[in-house]
Amino acid sequence: MAWFEYRRFPAEQDLALVSALLHQRRVAHRFTEEGNEQVLWLNEQEHVPALDEFFSAWLKGDIKIERAQAETPHNHRATSLLPSLDLAALMRLPLTTGFIILGCLGYFFVDVLQSRAFFSALAFAPLHSIEQSHEYWRVVSPAFFHFSPVHIIMNAMWLWVLGQKIEPALAKSNYLLLFLVTAISGNVLQYQLVQSIYFGGLSGVVYGYLGFIAVAYWLFGRREVMVQPGIIIFSVVFMALGFWGALDWLSDGGIANWAHLGGFISGCLYAVVYYSIFRQGSKHVK
Repeated sequence: MAWFEYRRFPAEQDLALVSALLHQRRVAHRFTEEGNEQVLWLNEQEHVPALDEFFSAWLKGDIKIERAQAETPHNHRATSLLPSLDLAALMRLPLTTGFIILGCLGYFFVDVLQSRAFFSALAFAPLHSIEQSHEYWRVVSPAFFHFSPVHIIMNAMWLWVLGQKIEPALAKSNYLLLFLVTAISGNVLQYQLVQSIYFGGLSGVVYGYLGFIAVAYWLFGRREVMVQPGIIIFSVVFMALGFWGALDWLSDGGIANWAHLGGFISGCLYAVVYYSIFRQGSKHVK
């Protein structure tokens, strides 16, 4: 269904708990900023009567939203590691869903079928070779390679957890650009510093998403994208242990540590550019 404008709020009004409550009630929604107002968008007319009644009472002060009301039992929406995978959720996150499907296909061809032709056609290559052959997809495609069931399961899970926070908060073009920037940055840095084409996985993008979220929340106060701080801290520690060599036993070919770092740094920088430049005076999904 098409998105339609439902209601406007002052720009300074804190709607974090409102958004969390709507998520908890499975009401698909988006916020945009237009001038000095925040605009709430819906894509299902059936929610309008109930929301009219709710907002009328809430704005009058007849009811208040307590934090516990905006949380699911034993788990807060912002930190859920087992989000619903129903059809509606998949349709709300078409790009994230597509990235995961491509990662699964990469796992199937590389690990299950062990297709050398597939790997050779999509593996990274020296940048001058890529430029000469015009095979520019090679700077992105290694992100979809996965070399074990654990590899694809972990990356798919984290991409979904983080993607469900970021994709609704950005315009589709900006979210796609974030994916491409973090994937390319991680792949290029990994190849340039290791000089091997035998690497891959969505983990560089996952770290890019973590960097984006960290900067968006801690520097720009964007609560709608935040996950538990412990997730980010744990992931940074995990990356440091990877450089130390303490995690090499997890993978026969080693861990693409530079891809993780490249993705993380580029995700941080993307958030800085996005929230400090492109969001100023323009319409973007919150």
